[in-house]
Amino acid sequence: MEVGLRRGEAIALKYSDFDPETGAITVQRNAVIGVDDKPVITDPKTMTSRRTVVLSQYCQQKLLESQKAYKRLRFLKGPDFVDSDCILHTRNGAMMSPHALTNKWKSFQRKHGLRKIKLHGLRKTSATNMIMQGMDVKSVANRLGHKNCDITLKIYTAVTNEMKVKNAEKMDEFFAKMASG
Repeated sequence: MEVGLRRGEAIALKYSDFDPETGAITVQRNAVIGVDDKPVITDPKTMTSRRTVVLSQYCQQKLLESQKAYKRLRFLKGPDFVDSDCILHTRNGAMMSPHALTNKWKSFQRKHGLRKIKLHGLRKTSATNMIMQGMDVKSVANRLGHKNCDITLKIYTAVTNEMKVKNAEKMDEFFAKMASG
């Protein structure tokens, strides 16, 4: 949600792609659906999809906690453990399939009574949230792995009611300055 990764990028992301010194993840591979729903590693979608993104302190902490849990799982499973190093993994440590992630998302939505949106919709929500937090469009495009801002603005962002209210408040400030000037 923080970075707006594509499904395949998220599945292919490994703990070794995280640098705790800089707090950054490097997106350098993609997972696609292969034979028997097994994930197959490929190159990222585009050249700009290869990117390094600095994570928030919150996300860094959650990632470190997840890595500790992964190491505990490795110890508990012993020889049955598949050491994929993947952040999103199955109960035995193997890389999760793209369909499995989509199914987990659907189950999460049902469990929490959320409005149904496609998993890829989280990528759009992420972009809109970044804009709402004041990130410049170029930085948002970079985090999403877009070559230019046009795609980010046209497809991946939305104008929320909160943004409309803030814009109206900015116009009120403008007119107040004009009237007092």
